[in-house]
Amino acid sequence: MRINTAFRYFQIFKSLVVDMMQDHSQWIESRNYFMHLDDRATFDVLKMELKFFYEVFYTKVLAANSAWGVLIRSLAFDSVLIALLMFFLIKKEGIHRVDVRITYSLLAGVIALDSAS
Repeated sequence: MRINTAFRYFQIFKSLVVDMMQDHSQWIESRNYFMHLDDRATFDVLKMELKFFYEVFYTKVLAANSAWGVLIRSLAFDSVLIALLMFFLIKKEGIHRVDVRITYSLLAGVIALDSAS
């Protein structure tokens, strides 16, 4: 229940970050909610809100979960697969074996990292 409450107040307090004023009723609601909590519960809710802010500011959560984000990520992943296929199919005459191995390693690493994310 607290995570739902934290997310609700995160949505309200998010406007303060971009310097928009809260609706007066939202201000009263949040004040009344926090006034009736004990210290530990208040800090738990605020900790969850800060985690939500961290997700927004320092991760790709919003971009990855939007339609455009999914499209761009799938295009990027497909591009790496096409690059791997093209590199596999070309003749590698005149290219050092070490360079070929490094290229395969890098392409495999990109595929693994992108799959994990």
